[in-house]
Amino acid sequence: MTRAPIGGIGVVIPVHNEEDGLGACLSSVIAAARPVPVPTRVVVVLDSCHDGSARVARRSASASGPVTVEILEGAYDGVGSVRAAGVRRVQKIFAGTDPATVWTAHTDADTLVPPHWLHTQRVLADDGWDVVLGAVVPDGDPLHPAHRLWSSRHPPEEGHPHVHGANLGLRLNRYLDVGGFRALSTGEDVDIVERLTEITARRIATSRHRVLTSARREGRAPSGFAAYMRDLDEEASTIHPHLKPGV
Repeated sequence: MTRAPIGGIGVVIPVHNEEDGLGACLSSVIAAARPVPVPTRVVVVLDSCHDGSARVARRSASASGPVTVEILEGAYDGVGSVRAAGVRRVQKIFAGTDPATVWTAHTDADTLVPPHWLHTQRVLADDGWDVVLGAVVPDGDPLHPAHRLWSSRHPPEEGHPHVHGANLGLRLNRYLDVGGFRALSTGEDVDIVERLTEITARRIATSRHRVLTSARREGRAPSGFAAYMRDLDEEASTIHPHLKPGV
C-alpha cells in the first residue's frame, strides 16, 4: 500500500461538561503531540458547557508549549455534529494542504491517551491505511465483574472488531469522501466507519495504542460507552447478586 506521507495532524476532542477530566485528557494529548515531527493541532469543541470546561481548556491551551490548542464553543446537535465541527476547523487549519496528507485523530474528554498515540497513527497512515481503529480500556478496578466481562470480550489483539470514537484515526480526504460525521446523538463513530468500509477505504484495527477511558455509568450519548458499562453491570449482577452497580 502506498499513500502520500502525512504532513499534518488535527486532533478533535468533543466536550460537554467535562471539567473534572478534561485537564488530564488534554495533558495526555499534548504529550502525545509534542514528539510528532509534523504540524499538529488540537481542537477542543465545547458543546453547551455550563461548568468549568472552558476554563480548563483555556488553562491547558496556555500551557501547551509548542503544541497549539484551539477552542471552539457552541451548541451542537449531538456528538456527531460536535466531531464534525472539529474536523471543519482542522480543514481550515490545513487549508491549501492536500487532504490526503492530513490525518484526523479522535478521542473523548474523559480519556487518557498514551505517549505514542499519535506516533502510532502517523506510522500506520504513512503505511497506507486510511482508517485506524484503536482499542480502549475502561478505568477502575480490573477485577470488578463488569470489567472482567469487558476484558473477556475485548482482548488486546490485532484485528479486533470494535469501533471507538475515543480512539479513532481518519485520513481527511477519505473522511470528506463520505460526507463526514453525521448529526447523530450516538453511534456516529460506527456509522462513519461503516460508510468508509463501503467505499473500500483501507482500515486497520489495532491494540498498539490503547487508551484509558472513563468507566462512568452516566454519559451524554443515549447508547454510548456509559450505557454499555451499565449493561455489563446488569449482566454481572445476575452472576453476583450482591454486587452494587458501578465501580
